[in-house]
Amino acid sequence: MNIQKSQFKRLVKEVIKQILNESSDSGLSAKLASMDDRADQEKAKKAASGYLKRMKSKKSSTENPSLPNQIFSESKIQDPTKEEMMLYIKQQYGGESGWEDDAEVAIYWFSNFYHGGQWSNLYSALSTSPFNPGPIARGPQKDSMEEMMYRDLVSQFAGGEGLDDEENVQESNVANGAGQQHLINGQSNVVAASRVNKILSSLSKGMFSDNSWEAINKIFNKLQELGLDVTITSAKYGGHADTESGMPKFKEWQISIPFTNKNGKPTLLVGQVTAHGAGSMEQPLDRYDITAYVSPAAVKNS
Repeated sequence: MNIQKSQFKRLVKEVIKQILNESSDSGLSAKLASMDDRADQEKAKKAASGYLKRMKSKKSSTENPSLPNQIFSESKIQDPTKEEMMLYIKQQYGGESGWEDDAEVAIYWFSNFYHGGQWSNLYSALSTSPFNPGPIARGPQKDSMEEMMYRDLVSQFAGGEGLDDEENVQESNVANGAGQQHLINGQSNVVAASRVNKILSSLSKGMFSDNSWEAINKIFNKLQELGLDVTITSAKYGGHADTESGMPKFKEWQISIPFTNKNGKPTLLVGQVTAHGAGSMEQPLDRYDITAYVSPAAVKNS
């Protein structure tokens, strides 16, 4: 592509506005006339038209009176592999230069917010992602191609569930504050897990070294501050057999968080917080990194 990516993004937005505001193609042609490369013109038209088509399809499905009142049922949340997500993004954006880099970012954030635990495809995509977000990153960059791709992934593989929850929920929805909404009560199981996983993700970045699990306790304290009734159901060391010194290689805390979901049903989020040793061979847990996640508890058949 002969134009810069940022110029292309702005042009696509202009094309979208032009299509929405004009019944003929004359205005659209005028917007594109200044472009030197006809191939770029066609790609901009295609990207804009594809975006509007997807939005129109989504709007018509949500306005269909035959659908139940719950527009996005939890059955629409999928667990795609990284290859499936990459193929979907390629079908939408494969004609753009550098689309693979933006796709990696979009897949990282989608996997981060929607994975269902360590055995899921999304968790695998997250843990093997080449993308490493900055310390203050909380999601895809606003008004960017990666955000467009991320929103398309949410629409395609999560039924649009949680698109209104992309702001910093741990700040904007502080539980039990005056006039504030509870962080997860009244939410679907998937959105509740997504909100908690955002907090866990933000607090588990980096390497830690302390004598009293300060970083782990910070996680539990923050969840309590947000009004979540966190229970540690078990705590254990492991990996002794993997070290020459016989010292543990990790410590794992199993947790549960009760809440009432959008259907008024008492529900549990369950998961684990794990400190993985990254210290010396003699004392692996002198330094550690953290993985943490929750997912809705499996419903037991009565």
